[in-house]
Amino acid sequence: AYFMSHAYVVSTKKDGVPITYKQAMLSDDCEKWKTAMDSEMSAHYSNNTWNLVDLPKDRKAIGNRWVFTKKDDGRYKARLVAQGFSQVPGEDYLDTFSPVIRYESVKLLLAFSAVDNRVVHQMDVDTAFLNGTVEETLYMKQPVGFINENEPEKVCKLNKSLYGLKQAPICWNTTIMKFLTEHGFKRIESELGLYLMDDIILGLYVDDILISGKNTIEIGKVKKLLSLRFRMKDLGIARKFLGINIEQRADGISICLNDYIAKVLEEFNMSDANSVATPSIVGQDLHKTDDSPECDASNYRSLVGKLLFGATTVRTDISYAVGMLSRYLAKPTEKHMKCAKHVLRYLKGTQDVGHNYNRDSRLLIYCDSDWGSDSSDRKSITGYIVQYGGAPISWKSKKQPTVALSTTEAEYLALTEAIKEAIWMAQLFKQLNIPLTLPIPVYEDNNSCILLAEHPVFHLRTKHIDIRYHFIREHIIQNDVKLCQIDTNYQIADMLTKGLNKVKFTNLRGLAGMTNIRIMGR
Repeated sequence: AYFMSHAYVVSTKKDGVPITYKQAMLSDDCEKWKTAMDSEMSAHYSNNTWNLVDLPKDRKAIGNRWVFTKKDDGRYKARLVAQGFSQVPGEDYLDTFSPVIRYESVKLLLAFSAVDNRVVHQMDVDTAFLNGTVEETLYMKQPVGFINENEPEKVCKLNKSLYGLKQAPICWNTTIMKFLTEHGFKRIESELGLYLMDDIILGLYVDDILISGKNTIEIGKVKKLLSLRFRMKDLGIARKFLGINIEQRADGISICLNDYIAKVLEEFNMSDANSVATPSIVGQDLHKTDDSPECDASNYRSLVGKLLFGATTVRTDISYAVGMLSRYLAKPTEKHMKCAKHVLRYLKGTQDVGHNYNRDSRLLIYCDSDWGSDSSDRKSITGYIVQYGGAPISWKSKKQPTVALSTTEAEYLALTEAIKEAIWMAQLFKQLNIPLTLPIPVYEDNNSCILLAEHPVFHLRTKHIDIRYHFIREHIIQNDVKLCQIDTNYQIADMLTKGLNKVKFTNLRGLAGMTNIRIMGR
């Protein structure tokens, strides 16, 4: 019987990590998992997360489960997670939304640190969600493996928040926000995941913290402050944040997704695949399936989801290709899967490509569109890149919501999106006390679009454009932005609107500030 159970455990593990408590106890590493669970329970006991009580007759106790992980540094970790899906809205929880720092703001923090010759350190809050106080009355079953022998029928009445609860993120965020503001930090209104105190900028993504400062002494004071209130892990100089590899040097800061890409390639058995030079196959129309058979939809969605993470964090160069693939999640075919794996092949050959932020303090925006390029509905593609520190910090590749009747109109709609991002960036710079020279230059390669934005010409051909898009003129008059003509060959946003050949794509990628990043220790 033991051998049968053991074989079952092996067959249901993922990367050698057990899925259930039973599997953990039957695994070869059972002692290590037991130690990890003891450590987790010790944190709960010292934190007074719950009290054992009798369950009221009119209430139900929610369940829980153990979640096991192996960290990159080899540590075994066990997390007790409440089964929040069984919570009753209005009774067990109210608010659930909790703000986190946007990826664009993470890149702005890193880029500004490069521009201003700063150092960035990282900290991690140990069992962060246990610090939040639960306002609602919640009951939970005792965790398996740690049921009180003297009172097995009792349940846990929660005093503190717990991982898995619907309200856990907002409870934790409220706790740390209150602590930081009470100790001199100011929360940035246009980015609720950023805090400012004197020369210190703090970025918060749930329990992961980036601290940017002029010197390690000032950063050390913030670390000490946080450690007085929370159980913290000091990770030193930031080297990996939210899956992003970070390399800090004397002349700047570089980021890439080397480790993440390696894991995705391994997961989809593409580690030894042949590489390709571009992420898109030029001229290929994904809307025409050519009677291609359907593929494994779940596998396709998983792959596109992982590519989307890359496209929104660091890999600006795959944004257009991934955006196209994302439109076929409902009924993907083998043709779509082939194109998704084509992007993986491209990442295989450019695994070290990332952003290299330097001392360039200019905020530049590049905007472009591809008119009527979607064959399914003839809508156009918007593409823009916001560059700071010599590399992208924000970008978008997206199909426009309405059909444009001309190239000029398509460019005008794209310009609206770019200027919206410019206004948000200007607010963020001001609130973070980052020097910014106005107007912000927006580079556009369509002269008719520039004329339309600056003067009410071509009335008969543009009177139908929704009034919301004409706010461009207002911000030009206010000197917030200025439109600059640029040669198409230097329009880096072009790679976000269409598939390009190898020579042009590689050239624009380099102009955007994307280069090979050498991670120390590799």
